Amino acid sequence: MNKAILLTEKSYETTHFKDALRTGYHELQSARDRYRNSVEGESAMEVKLLERFFEVQAILLCPIAPHFCEHLWSLMGRSGTVTRASWPVAQAVDEKLLEQHDYIQEVAHIIREKVKLFQNADKKKAWKPEELSAIVYVAVAYAEWQQQVLLALQEFHKTRSTFASLNEILPQLKNNESVKAHMKKVKGFLDLVKEEFDKRGAGALQLSSLFEELPLLKTHFEFLKRAVGLKELAIHAAEDASAPGPEQKKQVAQPGKPSVYVFSEKP
Repeated sequence: MNKAILLTEKSYETTHFKDALRTGYHELQSARDRYRNSVEGESAMEVKLLERFFEVQAILLCPIAPHFCEHLWSLMGRSGTVTRASWPVAQAVDEKLLEQHDYIQEVAHIIREKVKLFQNADKKKAWKPEELSAIVYVAVAYAEWQQQVLLALQEFHKTRSTFASLNEILPQLKNNESVKAHMKKVKGFLDLVKEEFDKRGAGALQLSSLFEELPLLKTHFEFLKRAVGLKELAIHAAEDASAPGPEQKKQVAQPGKPSVYVFSEKP
C-alpha cells in the first residue's frame, strides 16, 4: 500500500494517468486479493487494515473517478468530501519484504504450472490437483560453473548496462576450467539470467539471493500448500543428498528459481 501511494503520486505529478490507474487501482486490488488468499479468506482479514485500504484507494482514484470515490467515501462513513481529504502519507517501503512476497507468489505459480504440465502429459487419466503431490527443490547456492559465468557477466557489466550477448561472453568462458565441462549448458543458463536481468537489472548477476529462500518457504509452507491445492507438498534443499526424488530435478534448481517435481501414487 505504501508503494502504491508513492508510485501513484509520482504518476499524477508527471500526468501519467494510465500508470496512476494501474498502481492506484489494479495493482492495489491485486495486493488485497493476495492478502485475502494468504489469510484463508475475507473473515480472517484485519478490519483496520481493510479500512485503511479503502480509504487510501478512494483518495488515490479520486482524480480519475471522483463520483465513484465519493460514493465509497460515504459508504465508509467518512465526513465531508473525498476531494478535500489529505493525500495519504506513505511509510518507508520495505523492498526486501516485497521481494520475499513476490518470491513466494512466484513459487506457487511455478508449482501450478508444473502440475498443469503433468496433467496434460497423461492422456489416460484426468488427474485432479488434490490427487497429486510435489517436491520443491531450493538451491542454496549456484554451482561452481554457474558462479564463474555470473562473475564474468559482472566484470563485463562494469563498463556497460546492456546484457552481454552469447558471442561476447563465450570467449571469456571457454578458457575457464570450471566452465569447460558445462559449455552445452551455458547458453540455457545465460537465457535464464537474461530473463531475470531484464526484470531486476544488475541484481540478477549476484551470486546469492537477497534472502534465505528455504527458511522463508518453510515458514509459509501452509500458505503454499493451500494455494496449490495438492495432496502432499514437501520442500528440500537441492544440495540435500538424502532428499527424495530424481537427481536431475535437484540439479536444475537455482537460487531464486526452485525446481519442482510433480508425481502421483501408482494407480
